[in-house]
Amino acid sequence: MLPYLIIWTASICAYKFAIKSTTGFVRVGFLLFCILLPSFLAGFRDESMGLDWNGYGIQVWNLALTVDSFSSFLLYNSEMELGYKLLNYVVASFSTDCHVFFFVHQLLLVSLAVFISYQYKDDGFSEIILIFYYLYLYNTSFTMLRQSVALMFFFCSVCLWDKGKIHKSIILSVLANLSHNSALFSILYFPFLKLKTFLQKKKATITIVMVVASFFAVAAFSSILSTIIEMNIFSEHYTAYIDQIGEVKSHKIEIVFLLSVIASLFVFTTKKNRNEPIFTQIYFLVLIALLFQFFGNITDVAFRVAHYFVIPVSIFLPKISTNRWEVQKVCQSFFVLLFTRFICLILFDRGAENTIPYMSKLLGI
Repeated sequence: MLPYLIIWTASICAYKFAIKSTTGFVRVGFLLFCILLPSFLAGFRDESMGLDWNGYGIQVWNLALTVDSFSSFLLYNSEMELGYKLLNYVVASFSTDCHVFFFVHQLLLVSLAVFISYQYKDDGFSEIILIFYYLYLYNTSFTMLRQSVALMFFFCSVCLWDKGKIHKSIILSVLANLSHNSALFSILYFPFLKLKTFLQKKKATITIVMVVASFFAVAAFSSILSTIIEMNIFSEHYTAYIDQIGEVKSHKIEIVFLLSVIASLFVFTTKKNRNEPIFTQIYFLVLIALLFQFFGNITDVAFRVAHYFVIPVSIFLPKISTNRWEVQKVCQSFFVLLFTRFICLILFDRGAENTIPYMSKLLGI
């Protein structure tokens, strides 16, 4: 765990120095340092770390090294998303070393995380976005090779939408969907934004309706997923998830984490200081993620979808109150909860999905 904490801390410190710097050259230098450190850490890791690489990851990579053209590469496993294939093909065009792919993959993700944080540098507490990426998504990206790219494109899409850059946001949302099919669910986020006022007025009623509806949806999951597959919205690959019913355990760590986030919103903000539209938005995002986690009892897809609703929280937390002290307390509690979740994953989830301890033959670790 120590290599991660050292590199993450150094990266966040470099980011802080960058946003405080008044010299453009120095700022760029610190930002590059911030991005490259965690990218090299990922690049030097052993192939045995994570889960997906030794499944589809190595197969796709080896094929990218041998195909004659991208068009012929596309014929392989036609159900796999275009974006991930393109990333493999581009890297394979200039290197045969999988560690270079690991580096470029993480370079893309960290660059997006730093870009998003930098967009909020003037708002205060923007480093919470980078902290969130490291503690919530960094290790996961070693395992969810395809979806991690989709998640970060979506993360960036939310940022651009929040900044009023709608067309660019749509482009990033499309890129997310080209990277992993699960990003289709992220589209639900954007109409959700239009309902903020309504949700704010009917918070208790809508919460009850959502919980009750979720229980009915769980009961009818097989029928719903079968219908979606028949409509060709999802490929037949997802039929396998119907067979998971009763086999996938509830993600208790994630459920406790999300419940704690909701509790912290009420504990560390007062009604008179709350930015109610933002508070309501965060509350329902976490609630939706929580309900998807309960779906984890029947399919692992739900666990993956939940990430799309947790991600925007780190963007909006620094805006949750007009009182700076309250914002500080909320962000600090969010950091503590993220770190506690990370430790629990190490202890109870196969070493955070086989990413702890950090191993690197190249570095002699």
